[in-house]
Amino acid sequence: MKSYYRKNSGFEAIDVILSWRMTFPTGNAIKYLCRSGLKHEETKQQDLQKALDYLIYERDDLKRLSSDNQEEDIRPEEVSIAWDCEKERERLFVSLKEASDLRLRGDYLSAQEKIEEAISSLQRILDP
Repeated sequence: MKSYYRKNSGFEAIDVILSWRMTFPTGNAIKYLCRSGLKHEETKQQDLQKALDYLIYERDDLKRLSSDNQEEDIRPEEVSIAWDCEKERERLFVSLKEASDLRLRGDYLSAQEKIEEAISSLQRILDP
């Protein structure tokens, strides 16, 4: 891992993100806050802006979740169609969505199995 993700703490940003079970937007905010000014001094402001942008995403999502008119989840098939993906990648989206749902329910072993399936599928794509 790059030294700008560890600084002097010995922690990588991803270790903190996973330990704190953060959402994607909040985790990315942590990542950009950790590396701000450490990767490149000239990108310090840019990193802080990205952290702010991700926190705004998180705030807006929390507002959406707490409102009475919650939108339905985006289905993996919709993502695949929108991005014009091949069937193998669509299956990856489905597996990853299922893994996420299982993790949220606390079924970590089943979620791990789904992630293992996704890893195997992606490895087959990379190494045909």
